[in-house]
Amino acid sequence: MGEKDDNSTKDNQKQEGLLKLAETLGNVSKACNVMGYSRNSFYRFQELYEKGGDSPSRI
Repeated sequence: MGEKDDNSTKDNQKQEGLLKLAETLGNVSKACNVMGYSRNSFYRFQELYEKGGDSPSRI
């Protein structure tokens, strides 16, 4: 696995973590604040997963 693949995997794990944290907290704003993402990014990641489960890092 190359460096680019490693970075994609790490980004993907962070983005999945954001979605899970928002579900756990029940609050998108708090989850985004904790993870350092914008709410706009959260909803893009969520939409991508709902459409087909692709990796959010492809955005």
